Amino acid sequence: METYSKGAGNAGNIQAISTDGSINSENIATYSNNANAGKVTLKAGNEITVGDIFARAAAEVGSAFNGGNVTFVAANGKIKSGNITTISCTGNAGKVDLEASGDVEIGAVASNVLAGSGKGGNISVTSSSGNITAYYLRSDSVNGTGGNIKLDANKLIKIQGSISIDDLDYSIYASGYTKGNSIKIKHGGGATDNPFVVSALSGVGAIMPFTNGVVANISSATSGIFSLENPLSYPSTHILGDISITTNYTGNSPQANVPIGDVIGFESLYSDKDRFFNTRIPSPTLIASTDISSGLTVPITSIIIPEGWNPGNQPIKYYIGNSAHNKIALNYRSFHLPKDGYVVFTNSTPVKSILNRVEVPIPASLKNIQLDKRPDILDFTQKFIYEIKPRGQEAEAVRISKNFIKIFKKANIDLTLGPVNEIGTSNILPFPGGILAFASSTPGAIIYRSYRRQDKTEVDENKITRSNILEAIGRPKDGFPDDIFTPVPTSVNPIPELPSIPPTPYLDPSVLPLILYKFLEYIFKGSPIA
Repeated sequence: METYSKGAGNAGNIQAISTDGSINSENIATYSNNANAGKVTLKAGNEITVGDIFARAAAEVGSAFNGGNVTFVAANGKIKSGNITTISCTGNAGKVDLEASGDVEIGAVASNVLAGSGKGGNISVTSSSGNITAYYLRSDSVNGTGGNIKLDANKLIKIQGSISIDDLDYSIYASGYTKGNSIKIKHGGGATDNPFVVSALSGVGAIMPFTNGVVANISSATSGIFSLENPLSYPSTHILGDISITTNYTGNSPQANVPIGDVIGFESLYSDKDRFFNTRIPSPTLIASTDISSGLTVPITSIIIPEGWNPGNQPIKYYIGNSAHNKIALNYRSFHLPKDGYVVFTNSTPVKSILNRVEVPIPASLKNIQLDKRPDILDFTQKFIYEIKPRGQEAEAVRISKNFIKIFKKANIDLTLGPVNEIGTSNILPFPGGILAFASSTPGAIIYRSYRRQDKTEVDENKITRSNILEAIGRPKDGFPDDIFTPVPTSVNPIPELPSIPPTPYLDPSVLPLILYKFLEYIFKGSPIA
């Protein structure tokens, strides 16, 4: 749906109401080049599922036209949306008000003023009985006041992305030139069960995966919660200036608690090389002992359970690519923990922010386009660089990695192409709609391939090696190569033969009446039986 005004007239409003049903739509746009953007109002008795929402006033500087307000109400269901944009150039940004009884799943929300003294739009997201998931939220103004941001979930809140502003990454940003805005976060993680975590994936003690919190920083006009070195955990009420984080749940949370610095995963029977991020689980038929004298290898089996397929409004290839990059990068980080002395940056941090965090001056020779680039995996401790690409694009991956080497060389940082056998560069993981296999095929490159599969898959941990994974990825045919990874039952200790049992004597049914007669005769001690 779209309304558009090129001239002086306002863009039209868009409204859809379904009292007892659901609302489903693709992208919705109402914007004007030289006037106010229209409002977008969707109200449904059940669910609301839409694409990106674009309610922007793109006026020239000096023309104070406003972005459109966006209002969603899902009385008995969930809200699922792409990015929501209510930006104004010099006027006021539009408000965003989302309310659902179920989960709220949205992309990035941008309600900011690009120039002038207009006010950022207030952002309010409420889930009365579910979770809130978003990419990032910003309501700010260059010369005016940022808007208020309010998140209220009966269960958990997960802001899983960030935006880079003035060299820092923010998951929630409500700042402005003047004061007056606030950030209020209310969640159901509990006081001790699932505390709210700020900068869950940053610095020392990164938490992977996190279930309640934000991946980067939070900032309002007068205060901010910044964590570049350690994630900050708030088990109960925390108030800092205009920012408040509270929990509305005091009992035992149904979600698992994620302690600071821990990595959720499967601790293998063998060594640290088999620690996995959100991955395989031991099979109930796991063989846990080996007859060493036999020299046989016992299958150590585990199960891969495919994750849900939820691309939203992303093109499928981007959804697969983004999911693969995130999985592979986090897998590498799970093997190179800050508590073990590693500093690893992944594809959410631009070069400029990396240099600032390691306190290296930014050379004048680096251009903005170079400073904005984001390496897929930069192991700063070991000075390894990796680029992640689909199979068949090894040469492009190496080219990009070499380009990063040149960029950091200008800052007097010597990087090398990451070795192919570095721990964490190969694995098989659960993936949306199936299985993800990846490995380093050549220094500086990690290639991947995804396989569609709905059912759980049993694999032999001993067979998940770099060479086997590369063989699987290189096969021309589709389908997960079960013949490579499926466990083959091996009898280590032969089952002993059971001792022979004498056969049971055959009893002729015809003799049963005589036996019964003799029994009764014995009972009556020889008394005649008529």
